[in-house]
Amino acid sequence: QTTLQLNAPFQDPALEPPQEIEVTDPTHPLFGQRFTVLSMATTPASAGNIIVSYHNSMRLRIPRTSTSLMGTRQTTGVKLTLAAVTELVTLANEHFPCLLHPKSFGSGCRRRASKPSSTNSRPSSRR
Repeated sequence: QTTLQLNAPFQDPALEPPQEIEVTDPTHPLFGQRFTVLSMATTPASAGNIIVSYHNSMRLRIPRTSTSLMGTRQTTGVKLTLAAVTELVTLANEHFPCLLHPKSFGSGCRRRASKPSSTNSRPSSRR
C-alpha cells in the first residue's frame, strides 16, 4: 500500500546549522567573538567541529564544545578578587623585601666584593 505525503520538507529545519555562533569557552583564544557558520561537520571523525568564516577570507575549525551551541557551561577558571590580589601583594612585600626594595634592606644582605673574582678555577685534584 502506498502512503501519500504532501508538502514533505526536503531538509529538516531543526538540522540546519545556525547562521552565527559565539565562542563561549573562556580558555579559547577567540573567546567572545562571533562568526558566521559555513558548515557543521557531518562525518563521525569531525563531528565535534564547526567551520566558520574568519574575516571573509579564511575558514576556521572551532570545537563545538567551545561555542554557544553547547548552551550554558560551567566555567573552571578562577577569577581573583581585588581583596585577594591585595592580600597576595601584601604577603609578598612582607616575605620578600630584598627582592622588592634592594636599596633599603639593611646590613643582612651581602655587599659587593672590592675586587672581582678570578676568571680561572684552580685545577681539580681529582682525575
